[in-house]
Amino acid sequence: MKISDKKMRNLSGKITTIFLTIYGSDNVFKTVSGVD
Repeated sequence: MKISDKKMRNLSGKITTIFLTIYGSDNVFKTVSGVD
């Protein structure tokens, strides 16, 4: 259980980092979304 919990925490951390990176880069996000 502890090993699985550790993997889940690492995965959540990676997802959070990705989300923060996307939200932090508005220009990149707009370009990918195609929103002018």
